[in-house]
Order: sequence, then structure tokens, then C-alpha cells
Amino acid sequence: MGRHKMLAVGILSGALLLSACNNQEVVSSKKKASAEKKESNGLLNSKLEKKSGGKAEIIYTNKEPNLVNDMEGFKTSVDEYQVARVTDASTEEADYRFKQQKKGYVVMMKLTYENTSDKTLYHNINDVGIYDKDPSYERSPDGTFQDASDSMHGDRKDNKHKFDAHEKVTGIATLALTDSEYKQMESLNAKIKLGGGAKETEDFGGKTYGDDKVANFILNEEQGKKVAEQNKFYPDKLLTDNLVTKKMVKEIKDIKETNEFKGIKTTIEGAQYTEITPTPENKRRFGSMADGKMIALTLKVKTENGTKNAIEESSSTLHIDGDRSYMLNQNMVQPKFNIVKPHGQNENLIVFIFRKDEFSIYKKFDIIMKYYDHNSKDMFQEKEAPRIKVPK
Repeated sequence: MGRHKMLAVGILSGALLLSACNNQEVVSSKKKASAEKKESNGLLNSKLEKKSGGKAEIIYTNKEPNLVNDMEGFKTSVDEYQVARVTDASTEEADYRFKQQKKGYVVMMKLTYENTSDKTLYHNINDVGIYDKDPSYERSPDGTFQDASDSMHGDRKDNKHKFDAHEKVTGIATLALTDSEYKQMESLNAKIKLGGGAKETEDFGGKTYGDDKVANFILNEEQGKKVAEQNKFYPDKLLTDNLVTKKMVKEIKDIKETNEFKGIKTTIEGAQYTEITPTPENKRRFGSMADGKMIALTLKVKTENGTKNAIEESSSTLHIDGDRSYMLNQNMVQPKFNIVKPHGQNENLIVFIFRKDEFSIYKKFDIIMKYYDHNSKDMFQEKEAPRIKVPK
């Protein structure tokens, strides 16, 4: 019986010893988690302070930015982002990124790339850009102050642009800005571009999935208030490319002016008349019109293709006061022409620009929408195309 007691005590002692070891592991794990939390200081990029040698202060966080580019087969999204102010930076990397100023700003984004199709697709993992006055000078994340393992590249060693069927990748992307770069982006209402164009082959050939998605990119609370005011305008390229600022003159909703011709149904759903002022950097693009005040007409148009072939949206003509005069739409400041699938539909924005003094004397507008067939030929001539009334 004594032996049984001894065995029981031995088992109990072993259990206590195991419990003590487990408790030590739990305590150690908690200390490690606490240390990591303290090191990150709430930053999406936990290495920011260590790699910059400075102090980081979060000045703006957007946990639900709703920035998604769904290409119907491939999806990219910004799930969350932060802007941090860095001061007293001391490392060589900080010296380079902040151009010897020892202070600046860092944008940190949590990105997700997801192949939602049943086949392997290829997408440029770096195709995210932030810009201010000119989309052609967008800034892409540069991996500033972060470990490669935390980035979108992660351990993708073979082909970082290859995504297997239903593969999903999440990582952190960072971008450093000097004080002057940040202030310029803030003043010009920065935009973010989520690149489209996922492809089926490694050389980026074959079928293309989706187009670029452009949206406002808010850098602080004050700018957010200004952007909220701008959100009431249709997102034509006058706005998304930061070409102008707008002031609403008149908005007409739920117009529902419709015409159907040769199997194509066109509906004007809304119209916005705005007074536009070119931004200083883009004034020259408007030529002599920029010397006076201008009015932009942006139409929200829905096209329904009732034919058995795909069609492409072509140019549009706005007839003024019957046949008194006419003008063509401004292709460069509206979303690109869209392909409408057989028995499919699409919404687009059509833009016209007037001198304000001339606009005031016009009484009546009618629009003719034209389309190309699958052979890139006009589906009908101007003289036979029906006109759709545009309320003024």
C-alpha cells in the first residue's frame, strides 16, 4: 500500500511539475506578446520605429476604407491603412527616404490580393499607386522601414506575380513621404489606384480581367471632410485625375430618358452641371477656355445590349437648341470606352465642357450615343441615330 501511495505521489508531483512548466510557457508567451505589442505601438508596420530610429505617431487610421477592385476573377483590396508622422529619424534608410530631413510621413496599408477564379492568374503585385496632381507620376509602395517577410512579396520566391486558383495573399505595403510631398498630396486630395488587368499567362498575355480602380485616399481628418464634400460629384476624370475643383450648379436625378434602336437601349439616369476651376498645374490643358469660367455637364448613362454580339461605346454628340450647334464629348476626361457583353449592361459617364457665358444662352440639349459593333464598325450613322433629351 505504501508503494501505491509513493506512486500516486510521484504521479501527482509529475503533474505539478508539468503544470509549472506550462505556466512558465504561458507567462513567457504573454511577455512576448506584450513586448511585441509595445514594440508595434499600434502601428501596422511594427518595425517602423526600429528601422527609422525615430519616434512614430499615428495621425490617421482608416479601418474600413472600402477600397476594393473586383475584376470578376481577381480581387485587390486595401483592408486598412494608417498614416504616421516620424520625427528624430536617425538611420541611413531614414536619411535617404526623408531626404536628409530626419522627419516625414509613412503610409502603411494592409493589402489583400485574391484569385477568385478556378485557374492560375498573374497580376502585378506592385500595381498600387498614390498620386496627387498627375496620375502618370504615381508613387508605389517602396518597402520603407519594413521586413520583406511582412510585405506582399513575403516568401514568394518563384514568381511573386503568380496566383494559383483561389489563392489569397495578405501583407503590409509602406510608402515614405517628405513633409513637402505629404502637404502637396493633402492639398490636392490624393488618389489611390488599385491596378486592374490580371492575366492568364506569365508573360501577361491572353484575357484581361478588369480595369484600374481609382478612389480618394484620405490622409487626415480635415482632408476627409473636404473629400466627403467632393463625393457628391460623379467621379469623372476631371475629379479622379485632380484636373479641376467643382462647384455644383444643378443636379438632376432619376431622369430615365430612354431610347432603343437596333437592339441597344440607352438611358440617361442623371445629370450634373458643375462650375469647374482648373487646378494650377493643369490650367494649360484647358487652353483659352481656362481664361474664363467653365461649366461641365457630366451625364450618367446606362447602356443595355440586346444584341447577340458585344458592342463598344463610341463617341457622343450633344446637339444644342435643335441644330443650332453641336459638340463632341470629352473622351480624355471620362472613363474609357466600355465593352458591353451580349445581353449585358453597363453604366458610364459622358462629359461635355462649355464656356459659362455661352452656356447661359443655350435652351435645349439632345444627345446622340453611338456604338461600334464586334467588327469595330459604326452600328448606325449620325443622321439615323435617335436623339435623347437631356434636361437643362
